[in-house]
Amino acid sequence: MKKFNRCFQLLALLALIGGAWLLPAHVAEAQDTVDGSMIVYIKNNRELWLIQPDGSNDRQIWAIPSGVTGEIDSVVWRPDAQQIAFASSHEATCSEWVSDIYTINPDGSGLRRLTNGPACAELAAYSQGLVTVEIENRLSNFSEYLVYVEGAPTAKVVTVAPGSTVLVSFPLVADLGNGVAQSVVAINGHIRWFDAAVQADVLVQQNVHAGRLVVTGSGFETLGATSISWNPDGSKLAFQFGLGRLWQVGVAVALLGEGGPLLAPQVNSSVLGARPAWSPVSNEVLYQRFNSTPMTINLAEANGDTPGRVIASVRDSQGIGWLADGAGFVVAAPTDTLLSHVDLYVVRLAENTVTQLTQTTPGQAMLYPNVAPDNSQIVYTYVPDLQASPLAPQLRLMNSDGSHDRLLVDGGIRADWSRRTPQNPMPTPTMTPAPTATPAPGETPTPGGPAAATLYLPAVRR
Repeated sequence: MKKFNRCFQLLALLALIGGAWLLPAHVAEAQDTVDGSMIVYIKNNRELWLIQPDGSNDRQIWAIPSGVTGEIDSVVWRPDAQQIAFASSHEATCSEWVSDIYTINPDGSGLRRLTNGPACAELAAYSQGLVTVEIENRLSNFSEYLVYVEGAPTAKVVTVAPGSTVLVSFPLVADLGNGVAQSVVAINGHIRWFDAAVQADVLVQQNVHAGRLVVTGSGFETLGATSISWNPDGSKLAFQFGLGRLWQVGVAVALLGEGGPLLAPQVNSSVLGARPAWSPVSNEVLYQRFNSTPMTINLAEANGDTPGRVIASVRDSQGIGWLADGAGFVVAAPTDTLLSHVDLYVVRLAENTVTQLTQTTPGQAMLYPNVAPDNSQIVYTYVPDLQASPLAPQLRLMNSDGSHDRLLVDGGIRADWSRRTPQNPMPTPTMTPAPTATPAPGETPTPGGPAAATLYLPAVRR
């Protein structure tokens, strides 16, 4: 990344699938009701679907085109429900990053690449120039790379023998503006190499040399955006950058824009964090911090000059969903030190309490919780067997006290609940959805129960 501090070594993080509370009456009156809300979710890792909480109106609004590789990582409603944002890797061969952030309307129209824009299909509308770049390979274990210059229609396969240098030409590179530096990246699998000095200011119908990109060292793994979250007014998105940086980007970002640190730069560079979740009512962000002992969930001010307050000691949380009033959150966290299964817990900030909502058994996981706009229900991803190949995830609903757990969609993951009725929903489809199922005894985790939570919640003052 052009402005990313390359001096820090990132840690590899765990990756999966990718008691009752009541909302006070005065808060409930101020919130949108659940009536008219829609759930957006990911299906088959490649499709965006909308569904009513009662299981009706289940329909696809967008999918990664057939024949294109890539997966959708996460999806979130904008607070006003007029747009949906998602992170996807389907344009990894025409972007500096492995995965980028996109926005789309609820009816499937208006697709826009937010980070590193414009999208691949839009590049042909720009005037074109020619770019050359030298690729020097100082590695002994790789000899074939994809090479990409921003603005080109796609990456090129290039063979560079260890210890040699080749010249690569890109004849049709979009000129994205006077003075706009378009970077070059070399790719091998999930690893990318680039240099801030290797760039081209493309000139129409002219040849521009970008310089020499030296492929050396370990490169950058999984360089891109995952785990996205809107701020309360819908003007920015927080996201996890790469394997452990906290980042943000505004919706008014310029072409090739990438955003910047979520915390003050000098703090952000010292924090390894994941899965940021922006409060629905304030400028505070919850996130999983990994470079602390023990690992913690922190609550920090966006753009703040501290890593934030420790809320709980949690190892490898797998999703954080705020309560609608910002009074607390639901977190998916490992139930034991072996990380063999994952349960849902509700954390109340003012009361400094943790309540375990579910009881899984080893091999089961309840992930990525999201709370209804009236705090009445939780939608989450359930994996019945973490050892299965392929995994067989389910999208499920439960009441906010852990009761009445039921199936919503087979194969659904990473859902988000709109806070109000979408402004431009799809027409009602003709297909009839399968009825919502009630779990059979022994098939799903048992909600509630006397088991003690394994989270440690220190005293927190707000």
